[in-house]
Amino acid sequence: MKCFNTKNYKLFFLYFICAFNHYNTYSNNSKDTAQVNFSKFIVSENTTIYSPKSITLQSDVLFQGMNHKNSTLQNAFGLTYFLDYNLALTYGVNSKCNIGLSKTYSNNLMSIFFKWIFLEKKNFPVTIGLYSEATCSMLSYNDIYYNTIQPTPNFLHRLQYNNQLMISKQIQNFSIQLSTIYIYRNFITQRINLNNNVFETNALFSLSAFMQYQLNSTNLCFIEFTQNLSPFQFNNPEIFHNLIGIGWATQIKGYHFKIALSNNSSINPIIALPNINDRWYSGQFKIGISVLKSFN
Repeated sequence: MKCFNTKNYKLFFLYFICAFNHYNTYSNNSKDTAQVNFSKFIVSENTTIYSPKSITLQSDVLFQGMNHKNSTLQNAFGLTYFLDYNLALTYGVNSKCNIGLSKTYSNNLMSIFFKWIFLEKKNFPVTIGLYSEATCSMLSYNDIYYNTIQPTPNFLHRLQYNNQLMISKQIQNFSIQLSTIYIYRNFITQRINLNNNVFETNALFSLSAFMQYQLNSTNLCFIEFTQNLSPFQFNNPEIFHNLIGIGWATQIKGYHFKIALSNNSSINPIIALPNINDRWYSGQFKIGISVLKSFN
């Protein structure tokens, strides 16, 4: 995956700063939220719901791997190279539902999504929610059909879907969650696993486990593990690996910041989970940084 250039880098941060300045007057009249409030840390969504009638703006950047051939002291070991970035806008419909849209650099994805917490009761031991996302690749058909026998262009080939069922439990300062992730891509460049002669399929199943510990009212640490269950990837350890991520998040004057280390390949799980080729024990991890602000 190519890194975006300096021009894109400047436009990205200019947009981010302008968006915050535009809402600065509005946000100064609202109370800051002390609790760290990210709805996603690596690839699995959690059961966090933003306040009703609030608008939340989130910016994510994924840097180049620390062991990349261009990672040297001269470029801060890859921190001057960007693999992916994402901008997301979320609206709080009510106390149980959020909707939003996002733009991801990888595969030039435009996404719409919603999250619904359909079971959350004081006397019930867990919280259960559903996340659903539909994406459309804005790449040219030549890029979409790259390295294939090009079929007749079809708009449906641009569409991909990400659905997650989340089950979480709060135990004092600990929060644990299990998620099932189902990704479906309408068009793929089919590959074969030479170890078991299994072809890649459009559907991809994964199981994710997540745990966070609330250090205090404004800081938390977390760890996330995602196991691919697709036969093509599950029995192909030399090429595809499971996702492991750790990180820390904090809140300062209403702005939420997150830094994470993972072997992720993209911010959007539709691109990331089918293409995790890096492994931690080889030093192949990347740094991701996120900034979030809610306006009530």
